[in-house]
Amino acid sequence: MRTTNVVRALVIACIGAVSAPARADVWDRSLPSDGSAATRTELVHGSDELHDLAKKGSAPDEDWYRVTQQPYASYEILLEATAGEIAPPVLERLAADGATVLQTAIGIGTIGFTRSLRWQNGATAVEDQFVRVRSGSCVKCKKDAAYRIRAF
Repeated sequence: MRTTNVVRALVIACIGAVSAPARADVWDRSLPSDGSAATRTELVHGSDELHDLAKKGSAPDEDWYRVTQQPYASYEILLEATAGEIAPPVLERLAADGATVLQTAIGIGTIGFTRSLRWQNGATAVEDQFVRVRSGSCVKCKKDAAYRIRAF
């Protein structure tokens, strides 16, 4: 009886893996993917994630994240452990329209591969801004073009 349940569970897992939709990268957790302003991927205090900028399709990969901001709070997004291939990495905070760049991160350290994006929010909660990560150099990044992103 127990063996039958284990076999069923394995079959269901295999079917789910075969029919799973393509993600923007191997760490992408949500649909739609994290490749545009339609993303559902959100950075919150304590987020600590690995992602990549591997090219999927004809356009270079970009990773987008939603950022909800509370009144009178400060924020930092740290991009680190970047693969040399994507250097220099570009980390930006974008307005709700997904096109207006509100802020670009600064390099930390002597090489500048680590980027920090810091800001303070005013009196009103903000629920419609984004953080975008892209490569400043590679057009056809490979799957090992990884980085770590953290939120504070």
